[in-house]
Formats: sequence, C-alpha cells, structure tokens
Amino acid sequence: MKKQEQGKLNLDRILNVFAIVAGIVALFFSWQANNIASRQVTARIVVLSSDYNGGGFQSVQDKDQYAIRCRQVIRLSNLGGAATSLVGYDATLYYKNAELHESSKNASVISTQPFNPLMHNIEFVFLRSDTLGETQNFDFIDSEYYLPFPVEINAFSTMDINAAVNFFLDGTYHDDEIEMPLYPYQFEHPKSVYGLPPIEVAYTFMTASGQTTTTTRMLCLYLK
Repeated sequence: MKKQEQGKLNLDRILNVFAIVAGIVALFFSWQANNIASRQVTARIVVLSSDYNGGGFQSVQDKDQYAIRCRQVIRLSNLGGAATSLVGYDATLYYKNAELHESSKNASVISTQPFNPLMHNIEFVFLRSDTLGETQNFDFIDSEYYLPFPVEINAFSTMDINAAVNFFLDGTYHDDEIEMPLYPYQFEHPKSVYGLPPIEVAYTFMTASGQTTTTTRMLCLYLK
C-alpha cells in the first residue's frame, strides 16, 4: 500500500472516530435536555423545612387530666413545572420506644390505636394558616378551621402547611415532668430544661402525581 493511500485511510479512520464521539456527545446532550424538559413539566414536591411552632396544655376541670396541643409548620415547595395536590398523608407519633401510625385523606384523623396508657384521643389535624391563633380551646378544634384536602400546590410555588397534634393526658404532673418551649427564641432550638424525653411527630405526604415527601421529626412536647 502506498504511503499516500495509507495516510488517507488513517485520516478516514480518525474522522470516523470523531463522528462517533460527536454522535455520542449529541445523544447525551439531547437526553439531558429531554430530562430537564421532563422535570419542568412535572410536579416535584420537596420539604424545605419542618419546625415546632408552639403549643401548650390545660387542666381539664374536675379531672386529673390535661388537654394537650402542639403545633408544627411545614414549608413545601413545588420545584416542577406542573401543579399537583396533596391527596393524603401518613402521620407518625414518637415517644420513647413507641410509635403510633395513622393515615388519612382528610384534614383531621383521630387515632383509635393504643399508644400510651396515659395518652388517648390523639388527633392529627391540618389547619388554615390564618386560624392557629383563633383555636385556643385545646380539647376541640371546629372543622371550620380545617385545611381542605386535597391541597393544591401550583408549579414553581412554595406554601406553608400548619399542623397540630391534640390529645388528652391522664394524671397530674409537676413542672419538671411536663414541658413545652414557651418563647419564640426557644422554638428554633427547642431543648428540655429538665432533660425530659420528647414526643415528636412526622408526616409523609402523598401527591396526586404519585410522589411522596417526608418531614423531619418535629417536637410536640417533653414528657417524663
């Protein structure tokens, strides 16, 4: 084979290799563009934050019992380009080594499961953001304050979901046996002054688009 023909053959091979590499690169960028476009036209719900938002307890008249309420605020964001809705949730309550699980598609659910001999009528409820200050009666929340489900979240938008846990606690307790952070500056880094174990709550939300997203554990109160 002449040197001229061999050089031309090598050049053709090099050009073919470049063509193949260029094709692979083009396919990669095409796939990446399609992937980005697909994300932009679908909903993608994430939990930005989930925090304790206050609470308290009241003695029940003529009974050795307390009505308890604790509140949480959950910030959700839809990073996708399509709207979706929260259509249901799993709620989990944690205390020491025990867990209580409830699922619902409504704004409120009252558990009938055993959890703790002293705790009963445990309710998980979601409220409209402008009504938390209006629901001062700890043992009852009127349904007019409920956040209607399903809850729509528009594309590229962020919203706060306000949650509460209510229950009755039997017995009498000293100051160092039951505790809640009382001041706003304590809410950000809640910690028991008396070293009491926490009761905590977490939620997993289900969306109409088939996605799930879960909060961190949020404080309810501290209890001996």
